[in-house]
Amino acid sequence: MFIFFGTSRFAAIILAELLQLKFPIGMLVTQPDAPVGKKKILTSSPAKVVALSFNIPVYEPVTFKSLKAEEILKSKNPELFIVASYGKILPESILKIPSKGCLNVHPSRLPQYRGSSPLQWAILNGDKDTAVSIIKMDAKMDHGPIVAQENLEISPRETFLTLEEKAAHASAILLAKTIPGYLDGTIQPREQAHAQATFSKILSREDGHLDTQRSAHELDCQVRAFTPWPGSFIEITKSGKKIRVKILEAHAIPDTSTHPARSLYSHSGHLGLQCKIGSLILNKVHVEGKKEQTGKEFMNGYWDVLAT
Repeated sequence: MFIFFGTSRFAAIILAELLQLKFPIGMLVTQPDAPVGKKKILTSSPAKVVALSFNIPVYEPVTFKSLKAEEILKSKNPELFIVASYGKILPESILKIPSKGCLNVHPSRLPQYRGSSPLQWAILNGDKDTAVSIIKMDAKMDHGPIVAQENLEISPRETFLTLEEKAAHASAILLAKTIPGYLDGTIQPREQAHAQATFSKILSREDGHLDTQRSAHELDCQVRAFTPWPGSFIEITKSGKKIRVKILEAHAIPDTSTHPARSLYSHSGHLGLQCKIGSLILNKVHVEGKKEQTGKEFMNGYWDVLAT
């Protein structure tokens, strides 16, 4: 029997596909229900929603510091743990429970982009491809030996959500191909090239600020990488008040405008943001406190902030 650890949409897609393939997953371990949105509505994790739809038992430990979690997991006598975007570090006492160890799915070409945001950083850096990796877990984050790895193309207009879905499907297929050989010993893990490791730092809301001293191409990558989290934004001043404007959809153009960087202006009827090199056309925006709107709709209401 396997136990699956996962929380996010990425984990939910993998779990659903493994269950459809009749893998013997007897329990999901996921993060507890949490308040979401402005109304703080208590919401189950995407992985929990999938597990319940397949009538799989769900365990939501708040901590692994007590013996209770260890006892519950040991009582299942698991052969294997499968971990995908769970959101907590598992202590060694938990990693030692399954007889065949723990496999972790990480959406990068390890040892590249260890950490919590590998897909965002791959898009942000303009990478043309990445990978999904399956490792045998050890006590360090994303450090264990590689069991399997498969290349994943990043399309020119890839967004975080499209790449996350693509990576999840690829991960489920790779797990299905890899687990039998891992369990019978025909697939042997290989050590990572630790000296080549790079790290994807945790993203905060302030990381979303669009720095117009960078090129429009770089900011285009940022918008696609940071939607929906942490989001990308600019700040404008209207009637002496600073207003944050989230950029939901945009694309770069090699504009020759003479407006200074940071300027918003009309480019052939479209909302443009002048950058150090080129301009970013803002197709869809969200002014705080208002509904989402197109760039053209924004210009109608905020014409007085446009450069002339």
